[in-house]
Amino acid sequence: MTPSPRNTARWPAILLATAVAASLLLVPRPARADTPESCGNTILVLDESGSLAPHEETMRSAVNSFLNPLIDTNAAAAIVEFGSAATKVFEYTSIGAANIAGTFGPYINATSSGEVYDPPSQLGPFTNWDDALDEVTQINADVTISPEPAPVVLFLTDGDPTAYNLDKSGESGGVDTTNATVEGLNRAIEEADEIRVQGSHIIAVGLGAGLTNPASIDRLKQVSGPNVYDGSGILDLDTADVVLVPDIADLPDVMALIATAMCADPGISVVKNVSSPTVIAGTEVTYSIDVTNTGNIGLHDVVLDDPSVPACSQVIGDLAVGETVTVQCTATVWAPVTNTATATGSDPFGTPVENDGSATTTLLATGTGTPGFWKNHLDVWPVANDIVLIGDWNHNWVCDADETCLELTTEEALAALSTPPKGDMTWNLGRPLLAAWLNVSAGNESSCISETIDLAAGWLQANPLDSEVKGSDPAWGEASSWAGLLDDYNNGRLCAEHRDSEGDSDTNGATGETSTSNGGNSQGSSTDAPATDTDEKQNSAGGNPPPHSKGKGKNES
Repeated sequence: MTPSPRNTARWPAILLATAVAASLLLVPRPARADTPESCGNTILVLDESGSLAPHEETMRSAVNSFLNPLIDTNAAAAIVEFGSAATKVFEYTSIGAANIAGTFGPYINATSSGEVYDPPSQLGPFTNWDDALDEVTQINADVTISPEPAPVVLFLTDGDPTAYNLDKSGESGGVDTTNATVEGLNRAIEEADEIRVQGSHIIAVGLGAGLTNPASIDRLKQVSGPNVYDGSGILDLDTADVVLVPDIADLPDVMALIATAMCADPGISVVKNVSSPTVIAGTEVTYSIDVTNTGNIGLHDVVLDDPSVPACSQVIGDLAVGETVTVQCTATVWAPVTNTATATGSDPFGTPVENDGSATTTLLATGTGTPGFWKNHLDVWPVANDIVLIGDWNHNWVCDADETCLELTTEEALAALSTPPKGDMTWNLGRPLLAAWLNVSAGNESSCISETIDLAAGWLQANPLDSEVKGSDPAWGEASSWAGLLDDYNNGRLCAEHRDSEGDSDTNGATGETSTSNGGNSQGSSTDAPATDTDEKQNSAGGNPPPHSKGKGKNES
């Protein structure tokens, strides 16, 4: 049978015995039922014989350890206890906090005035597998208790059978201990076969070193099945029939893991957000990724993989139930991009989990905008440390030796867009220059305007904004034509189309006309073709920076 990934368990190395001895079954036996992949009804069959008296507190702790992980699931448990005889303690009872406190707890912890778990059993000190399994068949057969048989029967015992029922035709009734290892086993096998036919999977939990010998292991196999798990490797509850616990002190851990393996529902979620969903090319954005354990069991070996933004890839490790780990990283966006981060991991039983989350960043609508447009879209300006760096073509926020840059604070840049010339030509050039740089940074074609941007940036380095350069000053000279070319570019009359977007209104120089030294107009021709050469590229999230040329385009003089 192929192991079910849901019910495979990486068991701690607490079980030391080695299963030996081949099965001695000589006749065909009914097929054992599979363990279901969800919580449901379980019958706990608890050995209460005298040999467990020294371990009664461990047994109580073990039952609590089994029930507690199942609180408020859809699980229910019935309990049978046995010594020389057996009795049904509880019919199926839902495992909730109230029933743990009011029903299971008083019995298990021996605080009830009625039936309690307290070996040696009130029913006698011997070990009657026959009667214990007979009680299971009766619970399974009683449709008033449940319309379906128990998917799982956990049969806990620390010894071979030493008693059996005299309930066959012609027998006197009662319990006998004569030749019990043989006769008691044979009668227990009959009951176990009926339980298999009913549809239950018996998992026999052998307690203590006394059941680690080959003969005792084989007896457990005959009432459960051939597959023995001794604590090494992978435990698969779909196939395991016998689980050996040589040291009874380990039983509480074993029972807790069995419960979790039966009802584990691992899950993981990934939510990825980006600081700015809409940006212009070259903008640095921050990604925030929340990885949450949404299941009912802890996760191990959790890894977050974000191939588009490697800085977000991270080894998380363990993730407790309900725990969220937040990973943050930054990346520069050069093109519209959807980044997907994937988290993987597994629960303690080897069940894999995987989920992903995505965040999309788009560039501001393509096409150029005028100064009036950019004045209304400060949120997508390429700004670092409150600085706009015009001429930073490789977008490293450093004016390299081969670049001609103009550094403006955000306040200065906004003033450049908002201040009317009033005779000072520095504003007449600064205004279209800043808009052109923002248009280039938004990803628009720049080959026809890159040299003009550099020339204008250099001119404004020598003639700072608000330095009162008049239209009649010789310094204005050639710069007036640059202002016209920049204005033409911003209005979509050169190598990049205009965006035609709402908010692109400009009452000062955004009409395609730019003041010159004599008050006339300087316009670029709409028939001029753009240059095509490109400069170097820089790798980043979302692709590469837009191509640009610092050579002279056809529309540049």
